[in-house]
Amino acid sequence: MAEVFAGSEDAPPTVVHALAGDQPDVAAPVLQRSPLLLDADLVEAVAAGE
Repeated sequence: MAEVFAGSEDAPPTVVHALAGDQPDVAAPVLQRSPLLLDADLVEAVAAGE
């Protein structure tokens, strides 16, 4: 599911944020490719150790 939503501009933002906070193997594609995540979201993920 993470792979499908990772590059989608039409993905539900709540799903993208939930996947970004999941286990590293699930979160990685979303964190790397999602156009819906802002820089602040990425900084927060790094600070949380995700």
